[in-house]
Amino acid sequence: MKIPYTYSIIFHPLSSTIGEVIKFKKDLTSKAGDYASQNSLAHITIAGFEATENQLTGVKEYLKKFVENMVPFTTLFNQLSCSAFSKCAVFLPSFEFNDRIHNITKNVRNIIPVKEMSKISPPHVSIGRDLSEEQLTIALQFLNSKSFKFDCCQLALRKFDPNTGQYEIIQEFSFTGKPNQENFRQTSIDWDF
Repeated sequence: MKIPYTYSIIFHPLSSTIGEVIKFKKDLTSKAGDYASQNSLAHITIAGFEATENQLTGVKEYLKKFVENMVPFTTLFNQLSCSAFSKCAVFLPSFEFNDRIHNITKNVRNIIPVKEMSKISPPHVSIGRDLSEEQLTIALQFLNSKSFKFDCCQLALRKFDPNTGQYEIIQEFSFTGKPNQENFRQTSIDWDF
């Protein structure tokens, strides 16, 4: 079993999106049986990483500055991808917002002062992981016509809890829509690597 990163940064949606995805997952579980990630809450992963306490303090400071420049927006997740290769069922954002989410992801990853980070993947919301071929077929039939709105209005920093096998949010960073790019560029923090 792959050991998860201790920390992760995500796009954290509003409770309405979380509730809608929970319903999809419960309905899929009732039709296809138990599967990995059926209890994971809706999110878009930006990065997984390891950090010292000092680095984590820096990560929080960078994220606080970053969200000052971000204006909330809403996208539609309307493309279902069921892959036998990765054994996953995920929703992808509508084409017009895919690049926007990806660019925010890259920018956040570029400012985080840690040495090792998870690989970047296309923006997606996971419905199921480690699905059997039968479960993938059921997911494709059941979810193919589904879609949901995702409000990109905040990031969250999470810590992995080995007792539950889930990530727990330790801090949220709401998009304030206050452009302050000059101050962000001038911010300098010394890192203890």
